Amino acid sequence: MWTASEDYKDDIRLSQEILNRLIEAYRKIRNTFRFMLGVIPDFNPDTDMVPPEKLLLQDRWALVRFGELVDKIRSFYDTYDFHAAVRNMLDFLVLDMSAFFLHMSKDRLYCAVPTGIERRSAQTVIWQILDGCLRLMAPLLSFTVEEAWGHFGKKADAPDSVFLTSLPDASDYPTDPELMTTMAQFFEVRDIVLKALEESRAAKLIGHPLAAAVHLQLVADSEHQKAVMYFGKDLPELLAVSRVTLENVASLPPDTIAVAQVTPITDERCPRCWNHALTIGTDPNHPELCARCAEAIRSIENDP
Repeated sequence: MWTASEDYKDDIRLSQEILNRLIEAYRKIRNTFRFMLGVIPDFNPDTDMVPPEKLLLQDRWALVRFGELVDKIRSFYDTYDFHAAVRNMLDFLVLDMSAFFLHMSKDRLYCAVPTGIERRSAQTVIWQILDGCLRLMAPLLSFTVEEAWGHFGKKADAPDSVFLTSLPDASDYPTDPELMTTMAQFFEVRDIVLKALEESRAAKLIGHPLAAAVHLQLVADSEHQKAVMYFGKDLPELLAVSRVTLENVASLPPDTIAVAQVTPITDERCPRCWNHALTIGTDPNHPELCARCAEAIRSIENDP
């Protein structure tokens, strides 16, 4: 990994500090692969794959984003810019996947109905991205990728070794410029929410983000308001809080795209998903659970 991460067109550098940074980077890559493998053991790509048009919007975004990455990495390979390939792959796995997509998908992966569309949609994208990542990184992290490939739930006709496959192609993944623009605008609002949550935690107003309700003020009919509305009921998941309310206002201070207000939630917490849901107690068979978790438990109990 050190060899690939160095720009051979410049002076080659080696120090303990550089090696320590690479050790940390490798640990993050390996942990991300391990997490992805751990959330798809019950996923059969031959029977459980959700078609692109039925994917949840946030899942479709991740797949489109990976397609963009594939195009970049293959261009770097064509020009022998291996250090750029390593840097871009690391940024994708650490920032796009681990810090955002995988983190916000945990609730669905752990708590949703096991065979429901919400969980299968996330698993579909994680499977496709992991499959592509392993093939894409095989020239750079050969032993690690081959090890992961051996634990990967592959398609029935997949070869036993990753080195008997081919590199993924950007055309294998969907494109959606409108979604990418919308998501970029949503991320700007999300940054404001994350800052408000951090300030509330520092002030001891809340502990865990799931104990928070976020009230968002956005200018009516603005691009950022439309971007937030685009995700509808999935906003709490995307912002990793229990509740989100929206208020359309006529205007905000200059250079302000949104205002986020955080308040603690005092409602009862579901012991299964940790969300402070208003539906706790509505299911007579599982009065301690929220409605979604009660449905998931019934599905598990009825699974033959």
